Amino acid sequence: MQELANALATVFGSARAETWVRLRSLPPENYAENGEEDPLGAEAIFVSITKRDLPSASLLANEATAVASVVATVCQRSMERVHVIYEPPGRHRIALGGRLI
Repeated sequence: MQELANALATVFGSARAETWVRLRSLPPENYAENGEEDPLGAEAIFVSITKRDLPSASLLANEATAVASVVATVCQRSMERVHVIYEPPGRHRIALGGRLI
C-alpha cells in the first residue's frame, strides 16, 4: 500500500500526507458483467480520485494515463484492467479533521 501511495503522490505532485490510498477487495462472486459468464472485470481495479478542484480535460487525460500505469505496475495488472474515476471536486464538500477544504 505504501508503495502505491508514494507512486501516486509522485503523479499528483502531492506534499507529504496529501495522497491517501485505501483498498477494498471485491470477491469474484460479487462482480458480474451483463452477457459474460467469466467477466474480465473480475480482475479490474477501480481507482476513485477526489481532488479539491479538477484541472482541464487534457490534464486529466494525461494524469489518468499516469495513474493507470502506476496502479497497473504496482498491482501487477494490465493497464486495461485499471479504471480511473474522477469524483466531483472536493472543494467545499469535504472536511478533513473537521476543517472544510
